[in-house]
Amino acid sequence: MRRRTLRARAAAAVLLAAGLAAAMTSAGAGAAGAATPAAVPAWSVQAVPPLDSTSVISRFLGVSCPTGSFCVAVGMNIGTDGTQRPMAQTWNGQGWHLTPPPARPASTQSSWLDFVSCVSPVLCQAIGHRGPSADHTVRQGLIAETWNGSHWHMVPIPRTPASELAGMSCATAAMCFAVGAHFLNSARTQAISLRWDGTRWSPVQPRRPRPSTDLRGVSCPGPQNCYATGTAAGKGASPLDHPLIEHWNGTRWSTQAIASPPRGTRLNGVSCPAAAVCTAVGSAGGDNSPAAGRGPEQRHVDHVHGGQPGAGDTRHDLVQRRLVPRPAGVLGDPVLPQPG
Repeated sequence: MRRRTLRARAAAAVLLAAGLAAAMTSAGAGAAGAATPAAVPAWSVQAVPPLDSTSVISRFLGVSCPTGSFCVAVGMNIGTDGTQRPMAQTWNGQGWHLTPPPARPASTQSSWLDFVSCVSPVLCQAIGHRGPSADHTVRQGLIAETWNGSHWHMVPIPRTPASELAGMSCATAAMCFAVGAHFLNSARTQAISLRWDGTRWSPVQPRRPRPSTDLRGVSCPGPQNCYATGTAAGKGASPLDHPLIEHWNGTRWSTQAIASPPRGTRLNGVSCPAAAVCTAVGSAGGDNSPAAGRGPEQRHVDHVHGGQPGAGDTRHDLVQRRLVPRPAGVLGDPVLPQPG
């Protein structure tokens, strides 16, 4: 299972934290003086407290910051007994602090938290995975927990064997989505989504425009407005990937059109800072079939803007997307399209 990891020994764990505002402030103050100071790095490395003497490895897998002075990071730690347990820490604007341990499912040898989304410092949702029990009477599946500002407690979530979640987003205290895929067989997957209603997580089936679908990212700027991105593929031993964008309108998911995507496009993440503005990122490659060979992969940005195009304006509305492919063989950070 693919995981985003930041590894550290528990006795010397570190976390990258944003120091952009402080760096810009220092640089601005220096500009007002007679001499120009050396450039201040925008990011700083901050120590996090060690877990305890029985933990040998800790990993952060997800983070959410509802304000500039509060964050929650979740992940896991491995004890000297080899047991993998959920772990969480909070940032209060000055330092990181361990929270009371998130609840651990009974009879499982391993469990961890992959994702967290907070709408306020006293309300966060986290989702992770758990392994099977030692006697295999309990199958592997998902775990879900809620943070109330002081403690974690487990909440109901459907059993989803042979499934993997890849992203989550909360619009309000009573509306979150998590998305991923269910493995039908070795060659096909079916996109899945789970919705939080303030009490429990429940499945909501996305559209399935092609035989194989997979959602990798989701962003909800409002309770009746979410976008999920991923991949859809056709039949065959080497199906060609197609970008997939699904929109939630408060009632159901619907597949969105994309204008002239590159061949083999996969969208892995999306962020919507406003109701009518979203940016999805991923990669594009050539035909995956053995006969055609695989072309060089490109990074690209799929930018969605809700404004009406004006004279000479190259932006489009929510139905159409503007793809900005990076030249073949060139790697680096994607460049967002600028307003016309």
